Amino acid sequence: MFWIDFKGKEVSYGVLPLNGILNMSTYVTHPWVAKLKGTNNRMKIGGQDVFYPQPGHSGKYIEITGKGDGVLRSQRSDQKVTNVKFKNKNGVKVDLIWVDFKGNEKKGGSIPPGSQINGNTFVTHPFKAYISGTKKALKINGKEVFQPQVSDSNKDANITGGPAPNKDTKAPSKGAINVSSAKQSSNYSDRAYLANWAFMGPNKFTHTKKGKGQWWEVSFNQKYLVA
Repeated sequence: MFWIDFKGKEVSYGVLPLNGILNMSTYVTHPWVAKLKGTNNRMKIGGQDVFYPQPGHSGKYIEITGKGDGVLRSQRSDQKVTNVKFKNKNGVKVDLIWVDFKGNEKKGGSIPPGSQINGNTFVTHPFKAYISGTKKALKINGKEVFQPQVSDSNKDANITGGPAPNKDTKAPSKGAINVSSAKQSSNYSDRAYLANWAFMGPNKFTHTKKGKGQWWEVSFNQKYLVA
């Protein structure tokens, strides 16, 4: 029997012989797994590959049965976790991944640097994050596999572990600048980089509010838009 600790590590709580019983106290949101002795093959606890105790389990027998396949997957949708704020703290775009009920990775969206995706999910639904377009794993709240709990509702889920954000992400506060090239941007997510700059002709922007509604991509450090 293994408890999965706060860092995602499996901590052994002993060996159960055939038809044996292990009595213990635990907490809601504390995951447990069972494995065949001497192997990495998971059994099922209460019919689940990963068992999350609930108050209704107090004083009851929870059966360990069958040979689990050890596949990471979503297991049920009976405990909602609302408004989880997945925040990209890296200097690159990241892909947010949900692991479905068959263990398949499904892209839940891409998050530009400094931006976030808010979403509802369920307890036992695993999430991962990769640098966009790669399988380079990042961490969500310090874990490569983030399994939301009810207590994560309305809280930040910070994605870290990638290249650091560019510190020079703000346009100058005043004056005009010349840039090597500029073109209109149709990328709606670019709004993460807002600046009060208006296009004043080829390769030239000025700090003003008169350019409202114009969206431009500028080839210096980051993408800047007219606020």
